[in-house]
Amino acid sequence: MKKTIEKMLKHETIRYIFFGGLTTAISVVIYSVCIMAGLSVAVSNTVSTVIAVSFAFITNKIWVFGSKDLSAQTTRGELIKFLVGRGVTYAIETGLLIFLVDFLEFHPIICKNFTQILIIVLNYIISKFVVFT
Repeated sequence: MKKTIEKMLKHETIRYIFFGGLTTAISVVIYSVCIMAGLSVAVSNTVSTVIAVSFAFITNKIWVFGSKDLSAQTTRGELIKFLVGRGVTYAIETGLLIFLVDFLEFHPIICKNFTQILIIVLNYIISKFVVFT
C-alpha cells in the first residue's frame, strides 16, 4: 500500500489533487466555522483563503511542482506570482459567493463547496503555467 501511494504521488496531477484536496478541506472547514460564528460571506472567505493559501504555497512549491530553487530571489518571485494568481481566484470566488448567498440566498456552505471546483481548476492552471514554471 505504501509503495502504491508513493508511486501515485510521483505524478504531478495526483500530487496537485491530493494537496489541493487538503487545501480545499482547510478552506471549507475554516469558512464553515466562520459562517457558523456569524461572520459574513466575504469575511469568512477572506479568513479561509488567507490560511489555505499559506498552506498551498508551501505544498505547491515543494511537493506538487517540485520547485528546487529555494533561493530568496526565486522564492520571492514565485510567492508574488502565486499571491497575485490566488488574489484573482479569491476575487472570483468571493464575488460568486456574495452573488449566490447574499443575492440568490443559497446555502453558504454548499456554495463554498460548489465554487471550490472552479477555483481548484483555475489555481492549477495559474500555478502550473505562470508561477512554478
